Amino acid sequence: VSLYHENRDAQNLFSCSASGARSEAIALFCQNTICPAVLLLCYNTGVEKEQKQTAERGRALKKENTEKKFIYQVQPDVADLNENNLLKPYAYQRLFSVVADQHLMKIDLSEDKLAKYGLAWVLVSLSFEIRKPVEGMVPLYANTWHSGRRGPYFRREFVFRNKDNQIAFQGSSFSILLDRGKRSIYRKKELPFPLIDAVEEITIQAGPGNKSHPDFSKVEDRKVRNSDIDCLGHVNNCRYGEFAYDVFTEQEITNLSRLKRMDTYFHSELRLEDAFSVAKACEDNRIFCRGYNNRSSVSFDMVYEF
Repeated sequence: VSLYHENRDAQNLFSCSASGARSEAIALFCQNTICPAVLLLCYNTGVEKEQKQTAERGRALKKENTEKKFIYQVQPDVADLNENNLLKPYAYQRLFSVVADQHLMKIDLSEDKLAKYGLAWVLVSLSFEIRKPVEGMVPLYANTWHSGRRGPYFRREFVFRNKDNQIAFQGSSFSILLDRGKRSIYRKKELPFPLIDAVEEITIQAGPGNKSHPDFSKVEDRKVRNSDIDCLGHVNNCRYGEFAYDVFTEQEITNLSRLKRMDTYFHSELRLEDAFSVAKACEDNRIFCRGYNNRSSVSFDMVYEF
């Protein structure tokens, strides 16, 4: 303690360490002969301060739910655009996924974090409405927030704006927690991690279940390939949209400039080497695409409204 009070460099070192400026602290130590015990004291003080600040930020986020304040810039890739320079339907879904991944990492609920608890987020449904169809590789600015939980379903809202701050498209997702070991839904009310309080503000009317059941006609048979599989060992949710888009006709692709809404529902997972078929139906101003797995049960539903 006396060394600390007598040595101005030690005081500077303490200040640097406590503020998290590790490199500056180490530089001071290298330039001066300071007792290693003082260095350790300063370093530990800095670590404790950072941990306290992290905990305080977490409590503040949970108390105020500042989720909506985070803005994420995303931009379509060349492959996301069709021959008419319009964003493909499943590319909208990819942008939702990009924002969700970035945001979950921001609030410390990423896949890696949940994996420590033996859990994973699994998308059950995604619904969104398009106000201004996206043309070209333009920047978009998105924010998202947790809007509620009912049973095993966690609802999240998304809003994407253009450079003029106009809403381009917005919607809601419903997800569940998957027990990785049992490959079943985690249904306990208590969670092994802190969950930010919901902001009960929704963007559109949506739900996790599909209520439309038109008469389908099979269009093609397919098989799950290596490139379809993600880190959870099943077909990634964005790939289902590609399966559906592949059965669109040339005229239906041309009409995408009038696409107003898209609903995606996941019923049962597809895994490597699974055989499945894609069927389609048209009714009024809507196109329905459905995937059947090799057990003759429904795997996914896509509804496009024009």
